[in-house]
Amino acid sequence: MEFTALRELKTSTLMKTNCILAAGIFFSVLAASCGSSTTVQLHQPPSNRIYGDMTLKPLLEAEQLAFEGLRDKEKLNLSVLTEDELFRAFMQDSVRFIVASRKLNELERKSLQQRQLVYNETKIATDAIALIVGNKFPIDNLSYSQLHDIVNGSITNGQQLSSKLPASELKIVFDHPHSSIIRQFDDSLLRGRKRPATFFALGSPGEVVDYVEKNENSIGLIGMSWISEHNDTTAGSFLDRIKVLELENPYNHEYYLPLQGYIATKEYALIREVFVITLGNTVRFPFGNYLTNDKGQRVVLKEGLIPATMPLRLVKIEP
Repeated sequence: MEFTALRELKTSTLMKTNCILAAGIFFSVLAASCGSSTTVQLHQPPSNRIYGDMTLKPLLEAEQLAFEGLRDKEKLNLSVLTEDELFRAFMQDSVRFIVASRKLNELERKSLQQRQLVYNETKIATDAIALIVGNKFPIDNLSYSQLHDIVNGSITNGQQLSSKLPASELKIVFDHPHSSIIRQFDDSLLRGRKRPATFFALGSPGEVVDYVEKNENSIGLIGMSWISEHNDTTAGSFLDRIKVLELENPYNHEYYLPLQGYIATKEYALIREVFVITLGNTVRFPFGNYLTNDKGQRVVLKEGLIPATMPLRLVKIEP
């Protein structure tokens, strides 16, 4: 999966509204035995059991809080997992509602079709992957060619970026070995090549912030919802300790921060989409309907991401 920004550059400051209609779908499973067809009754995981990508945890917790506030008697059982764990649970029918940063891949779709299982994928937001460094990091931006050189192993030393950096290994840190963030880097930038030895997996997004704060010769990869200024519960303390690098757009060669306006216009280069994926009848999942309606989409906006099903008004301020 390529980053959306590398496939399409929108120079307009207005974002077209993406309208996604959640529709009811029906679930049935047939199994053949001794030449005759038999209906198989699978267990039904609770409709309030929600699994989500760990890189989206701040967004999911904000949505959960708002949803439960509207429905006093309806509580969600929310768990956050790595991307590998998330899709493994979905394919094993341990859960039928997940929030992920990718759609089902070809093998997963084929497996569900062979089992005659119906699924639904609905986009709810556009997110970004931020490049973060400690406050003492001597540069404020990164060119796209420098990013490519870091990813393919051509740049491995801090002084190859700046003479003010230590003459030691430049470490690139991310939140987990099976994170959706590093999977996107592998798919879109490495394209099958071996990951450089300068890339290191930690245990959580919070550990990425801790690491770059304490290690000057490092760059961290983190989901935007963890550091959005709109996210009062997590971003406040994080943004005091680190800074976010501007990244060059490879088409117009301007530099952009992963701010809402630049994510919406796809001028920031490292963006990704967020999906709700359900197995079976989506009517069984009130949280899914909530995420695509006005109230759920307003939470997406408040958390610093781009909502999928509501218009976003962008205003260009001339100098």
